[in-house]
Amino acid sequence: MVAGSRPSASSTTASWLPASGRSVKTSTILKSQAKLHLPALHPIATEVSRSRTTARSGPGALRILMLSHVPLVRELGEGRVCVELAEEFRKLGHTVKTFDWTDAFPGERPARWHRLFPLRFAGRAREYVRRNHHRFDVIDALQGVGPLPKRRLGFDGLLVSRSAGLYAFYLRDLERQRQAWPERLPGTRAGKLLARWAQRRAAAACEASMMTADLVNVPNEDERSYLRDELGIGDRCVVNPLGLSQDHSAALGAAALPAAERLERKEVVFIGAWSLRKGAADWGAIVRRTRQLLPGTRFRFLGTGVEEDAVLADLRLPAAEGVTVVPRYAAGELPSLLAGATVGALPSYIEGWGLGVLEQLAAGVPTVAYDVSGPRSMLVQLDRELLCPPGDVERFSQLLAASLRLEPTAYAGLGSRCREVASPFLWPVIASETLERYSDALRALAPQTEMRRSRPSDRLRADGMLTGTTDERRR
Repeated sequence: MVAGSRPSASSTTASWLPASGRSVKTSTILKSQAKLHLPALHPIATEVSRSRTTARSGPGALRILMLSHVPLVRELGEGRVCVELAEEFRKLGHTVKTFDWTDAFPGERPARWHRLFPLRFAGRAREYVRRNHHRFDVIDALQGVGPLPKRRLGFDGLLVSRSAGLYAFYLRDLERQRQAWPERLPGTRAGKLLARWAQRRAAAACEASMMTADLVNVPNEDERSYLRDELGIGDRCVVNPLGLSQDHSAALGAAALPAAERLERKEVVFIGAWSLRKGAADWGAIVRRTRQLLPGTRFRFLGTGVEEDAVLADLRLPAAEGVTVVPRYAAGELPSLLAGATVGALPSYIEGWGLGVLEQLAAGVPTVAYDVSGPRSMLVQLDRELLCPPGDVERFSQLLAASLRLEPTAYAGLGSRCREVASPFLWPVIASETLERYSDALRALAPQTEMRRSRPSDRLRADGMLTGTTDERRR
């Protein structure tokens, strides 16, 4: 993996699309790269879209365009997914081109006001597709890109809308935050109303992107169920989980200290952006209650994106005794940061997948989490007892304490099972399965494409000379 600062290994949608509450800012991420003195030969913000294509051409090779409304950096969950998938697609012999925020607005750094215009990227993306549609067989677009009307853009290939965390779920959680912790949400009344308007626009664009797609790629079954029941497009949904590179997964496992040493440390570790969604309002009670059950328990917060004083203020602790905060870290540092961890924790109310949980499992660290989409998909394969209802800080603390009290033999066995659960979630496997589904979908589309090409009216629409009816706009 290319080294780079990582404010969050697992944040996905909420850090970019309009959100309320504290979250990692994209501008903060980009600024932090310079602080780590990254090699000039590896500018992270452009590592995919500017990299030289080494894919070999062949009869079965696909030409793929990946569209991302967020900068393609590993520090943003959605961006990280695209970066690492593109790498694997290329290794499998396919040609991949990307078009992201930095391509659409070269030299412009993302700013807070951009959140008020969630569709700003969409126009640039459509124009790029209109000019280059003939160069691609597949367009794999993040849901936040917005709808891409195929016929009007002249594209006859496979259009995929990708979710790394369904925005409809994130919007629902933002409403929950407003009800539960109104005093914790910053901004004026007018600013909050404006933010809600922008969030609804973003949600509508995400929904439209899925309605106009040939295929919708989601990371968990809950999202497919929602799209089936609410939007009636379950037949177009495929579930592909998120994963890790082979090298990163192996490094996490190799760095782990012996079980007895990790138990001795009594350390709970959290990976993720410090935000209400990921439990910032619950952590204070979790820390205090866990220490009541097991005095001396230490806590480490990794990739928070905010400094120690902000975390301590939310925890309502007078000092940092037994608490370590690492706001950001280079990608290659995570194995050593997790090496001595005893138990992982993620009291998150909504996740698309939970890459931080996957990284902890790959490191052999048993992890306690709220019972939500994403973490549930992994932890039910380990021990369902490691899940608890969202917001139940008492139960969450009890599970942490029970895990910290395990006997060395039982703990070692649980750590081995953690690595077994994590082992299938590797990008090479996921990329192969994804491409197989794309190839199948392309073959199914071929007869429809040929039929449309034979109709003069559709050729005119493809050139932008006709607009099409409402029923036709999906294609």
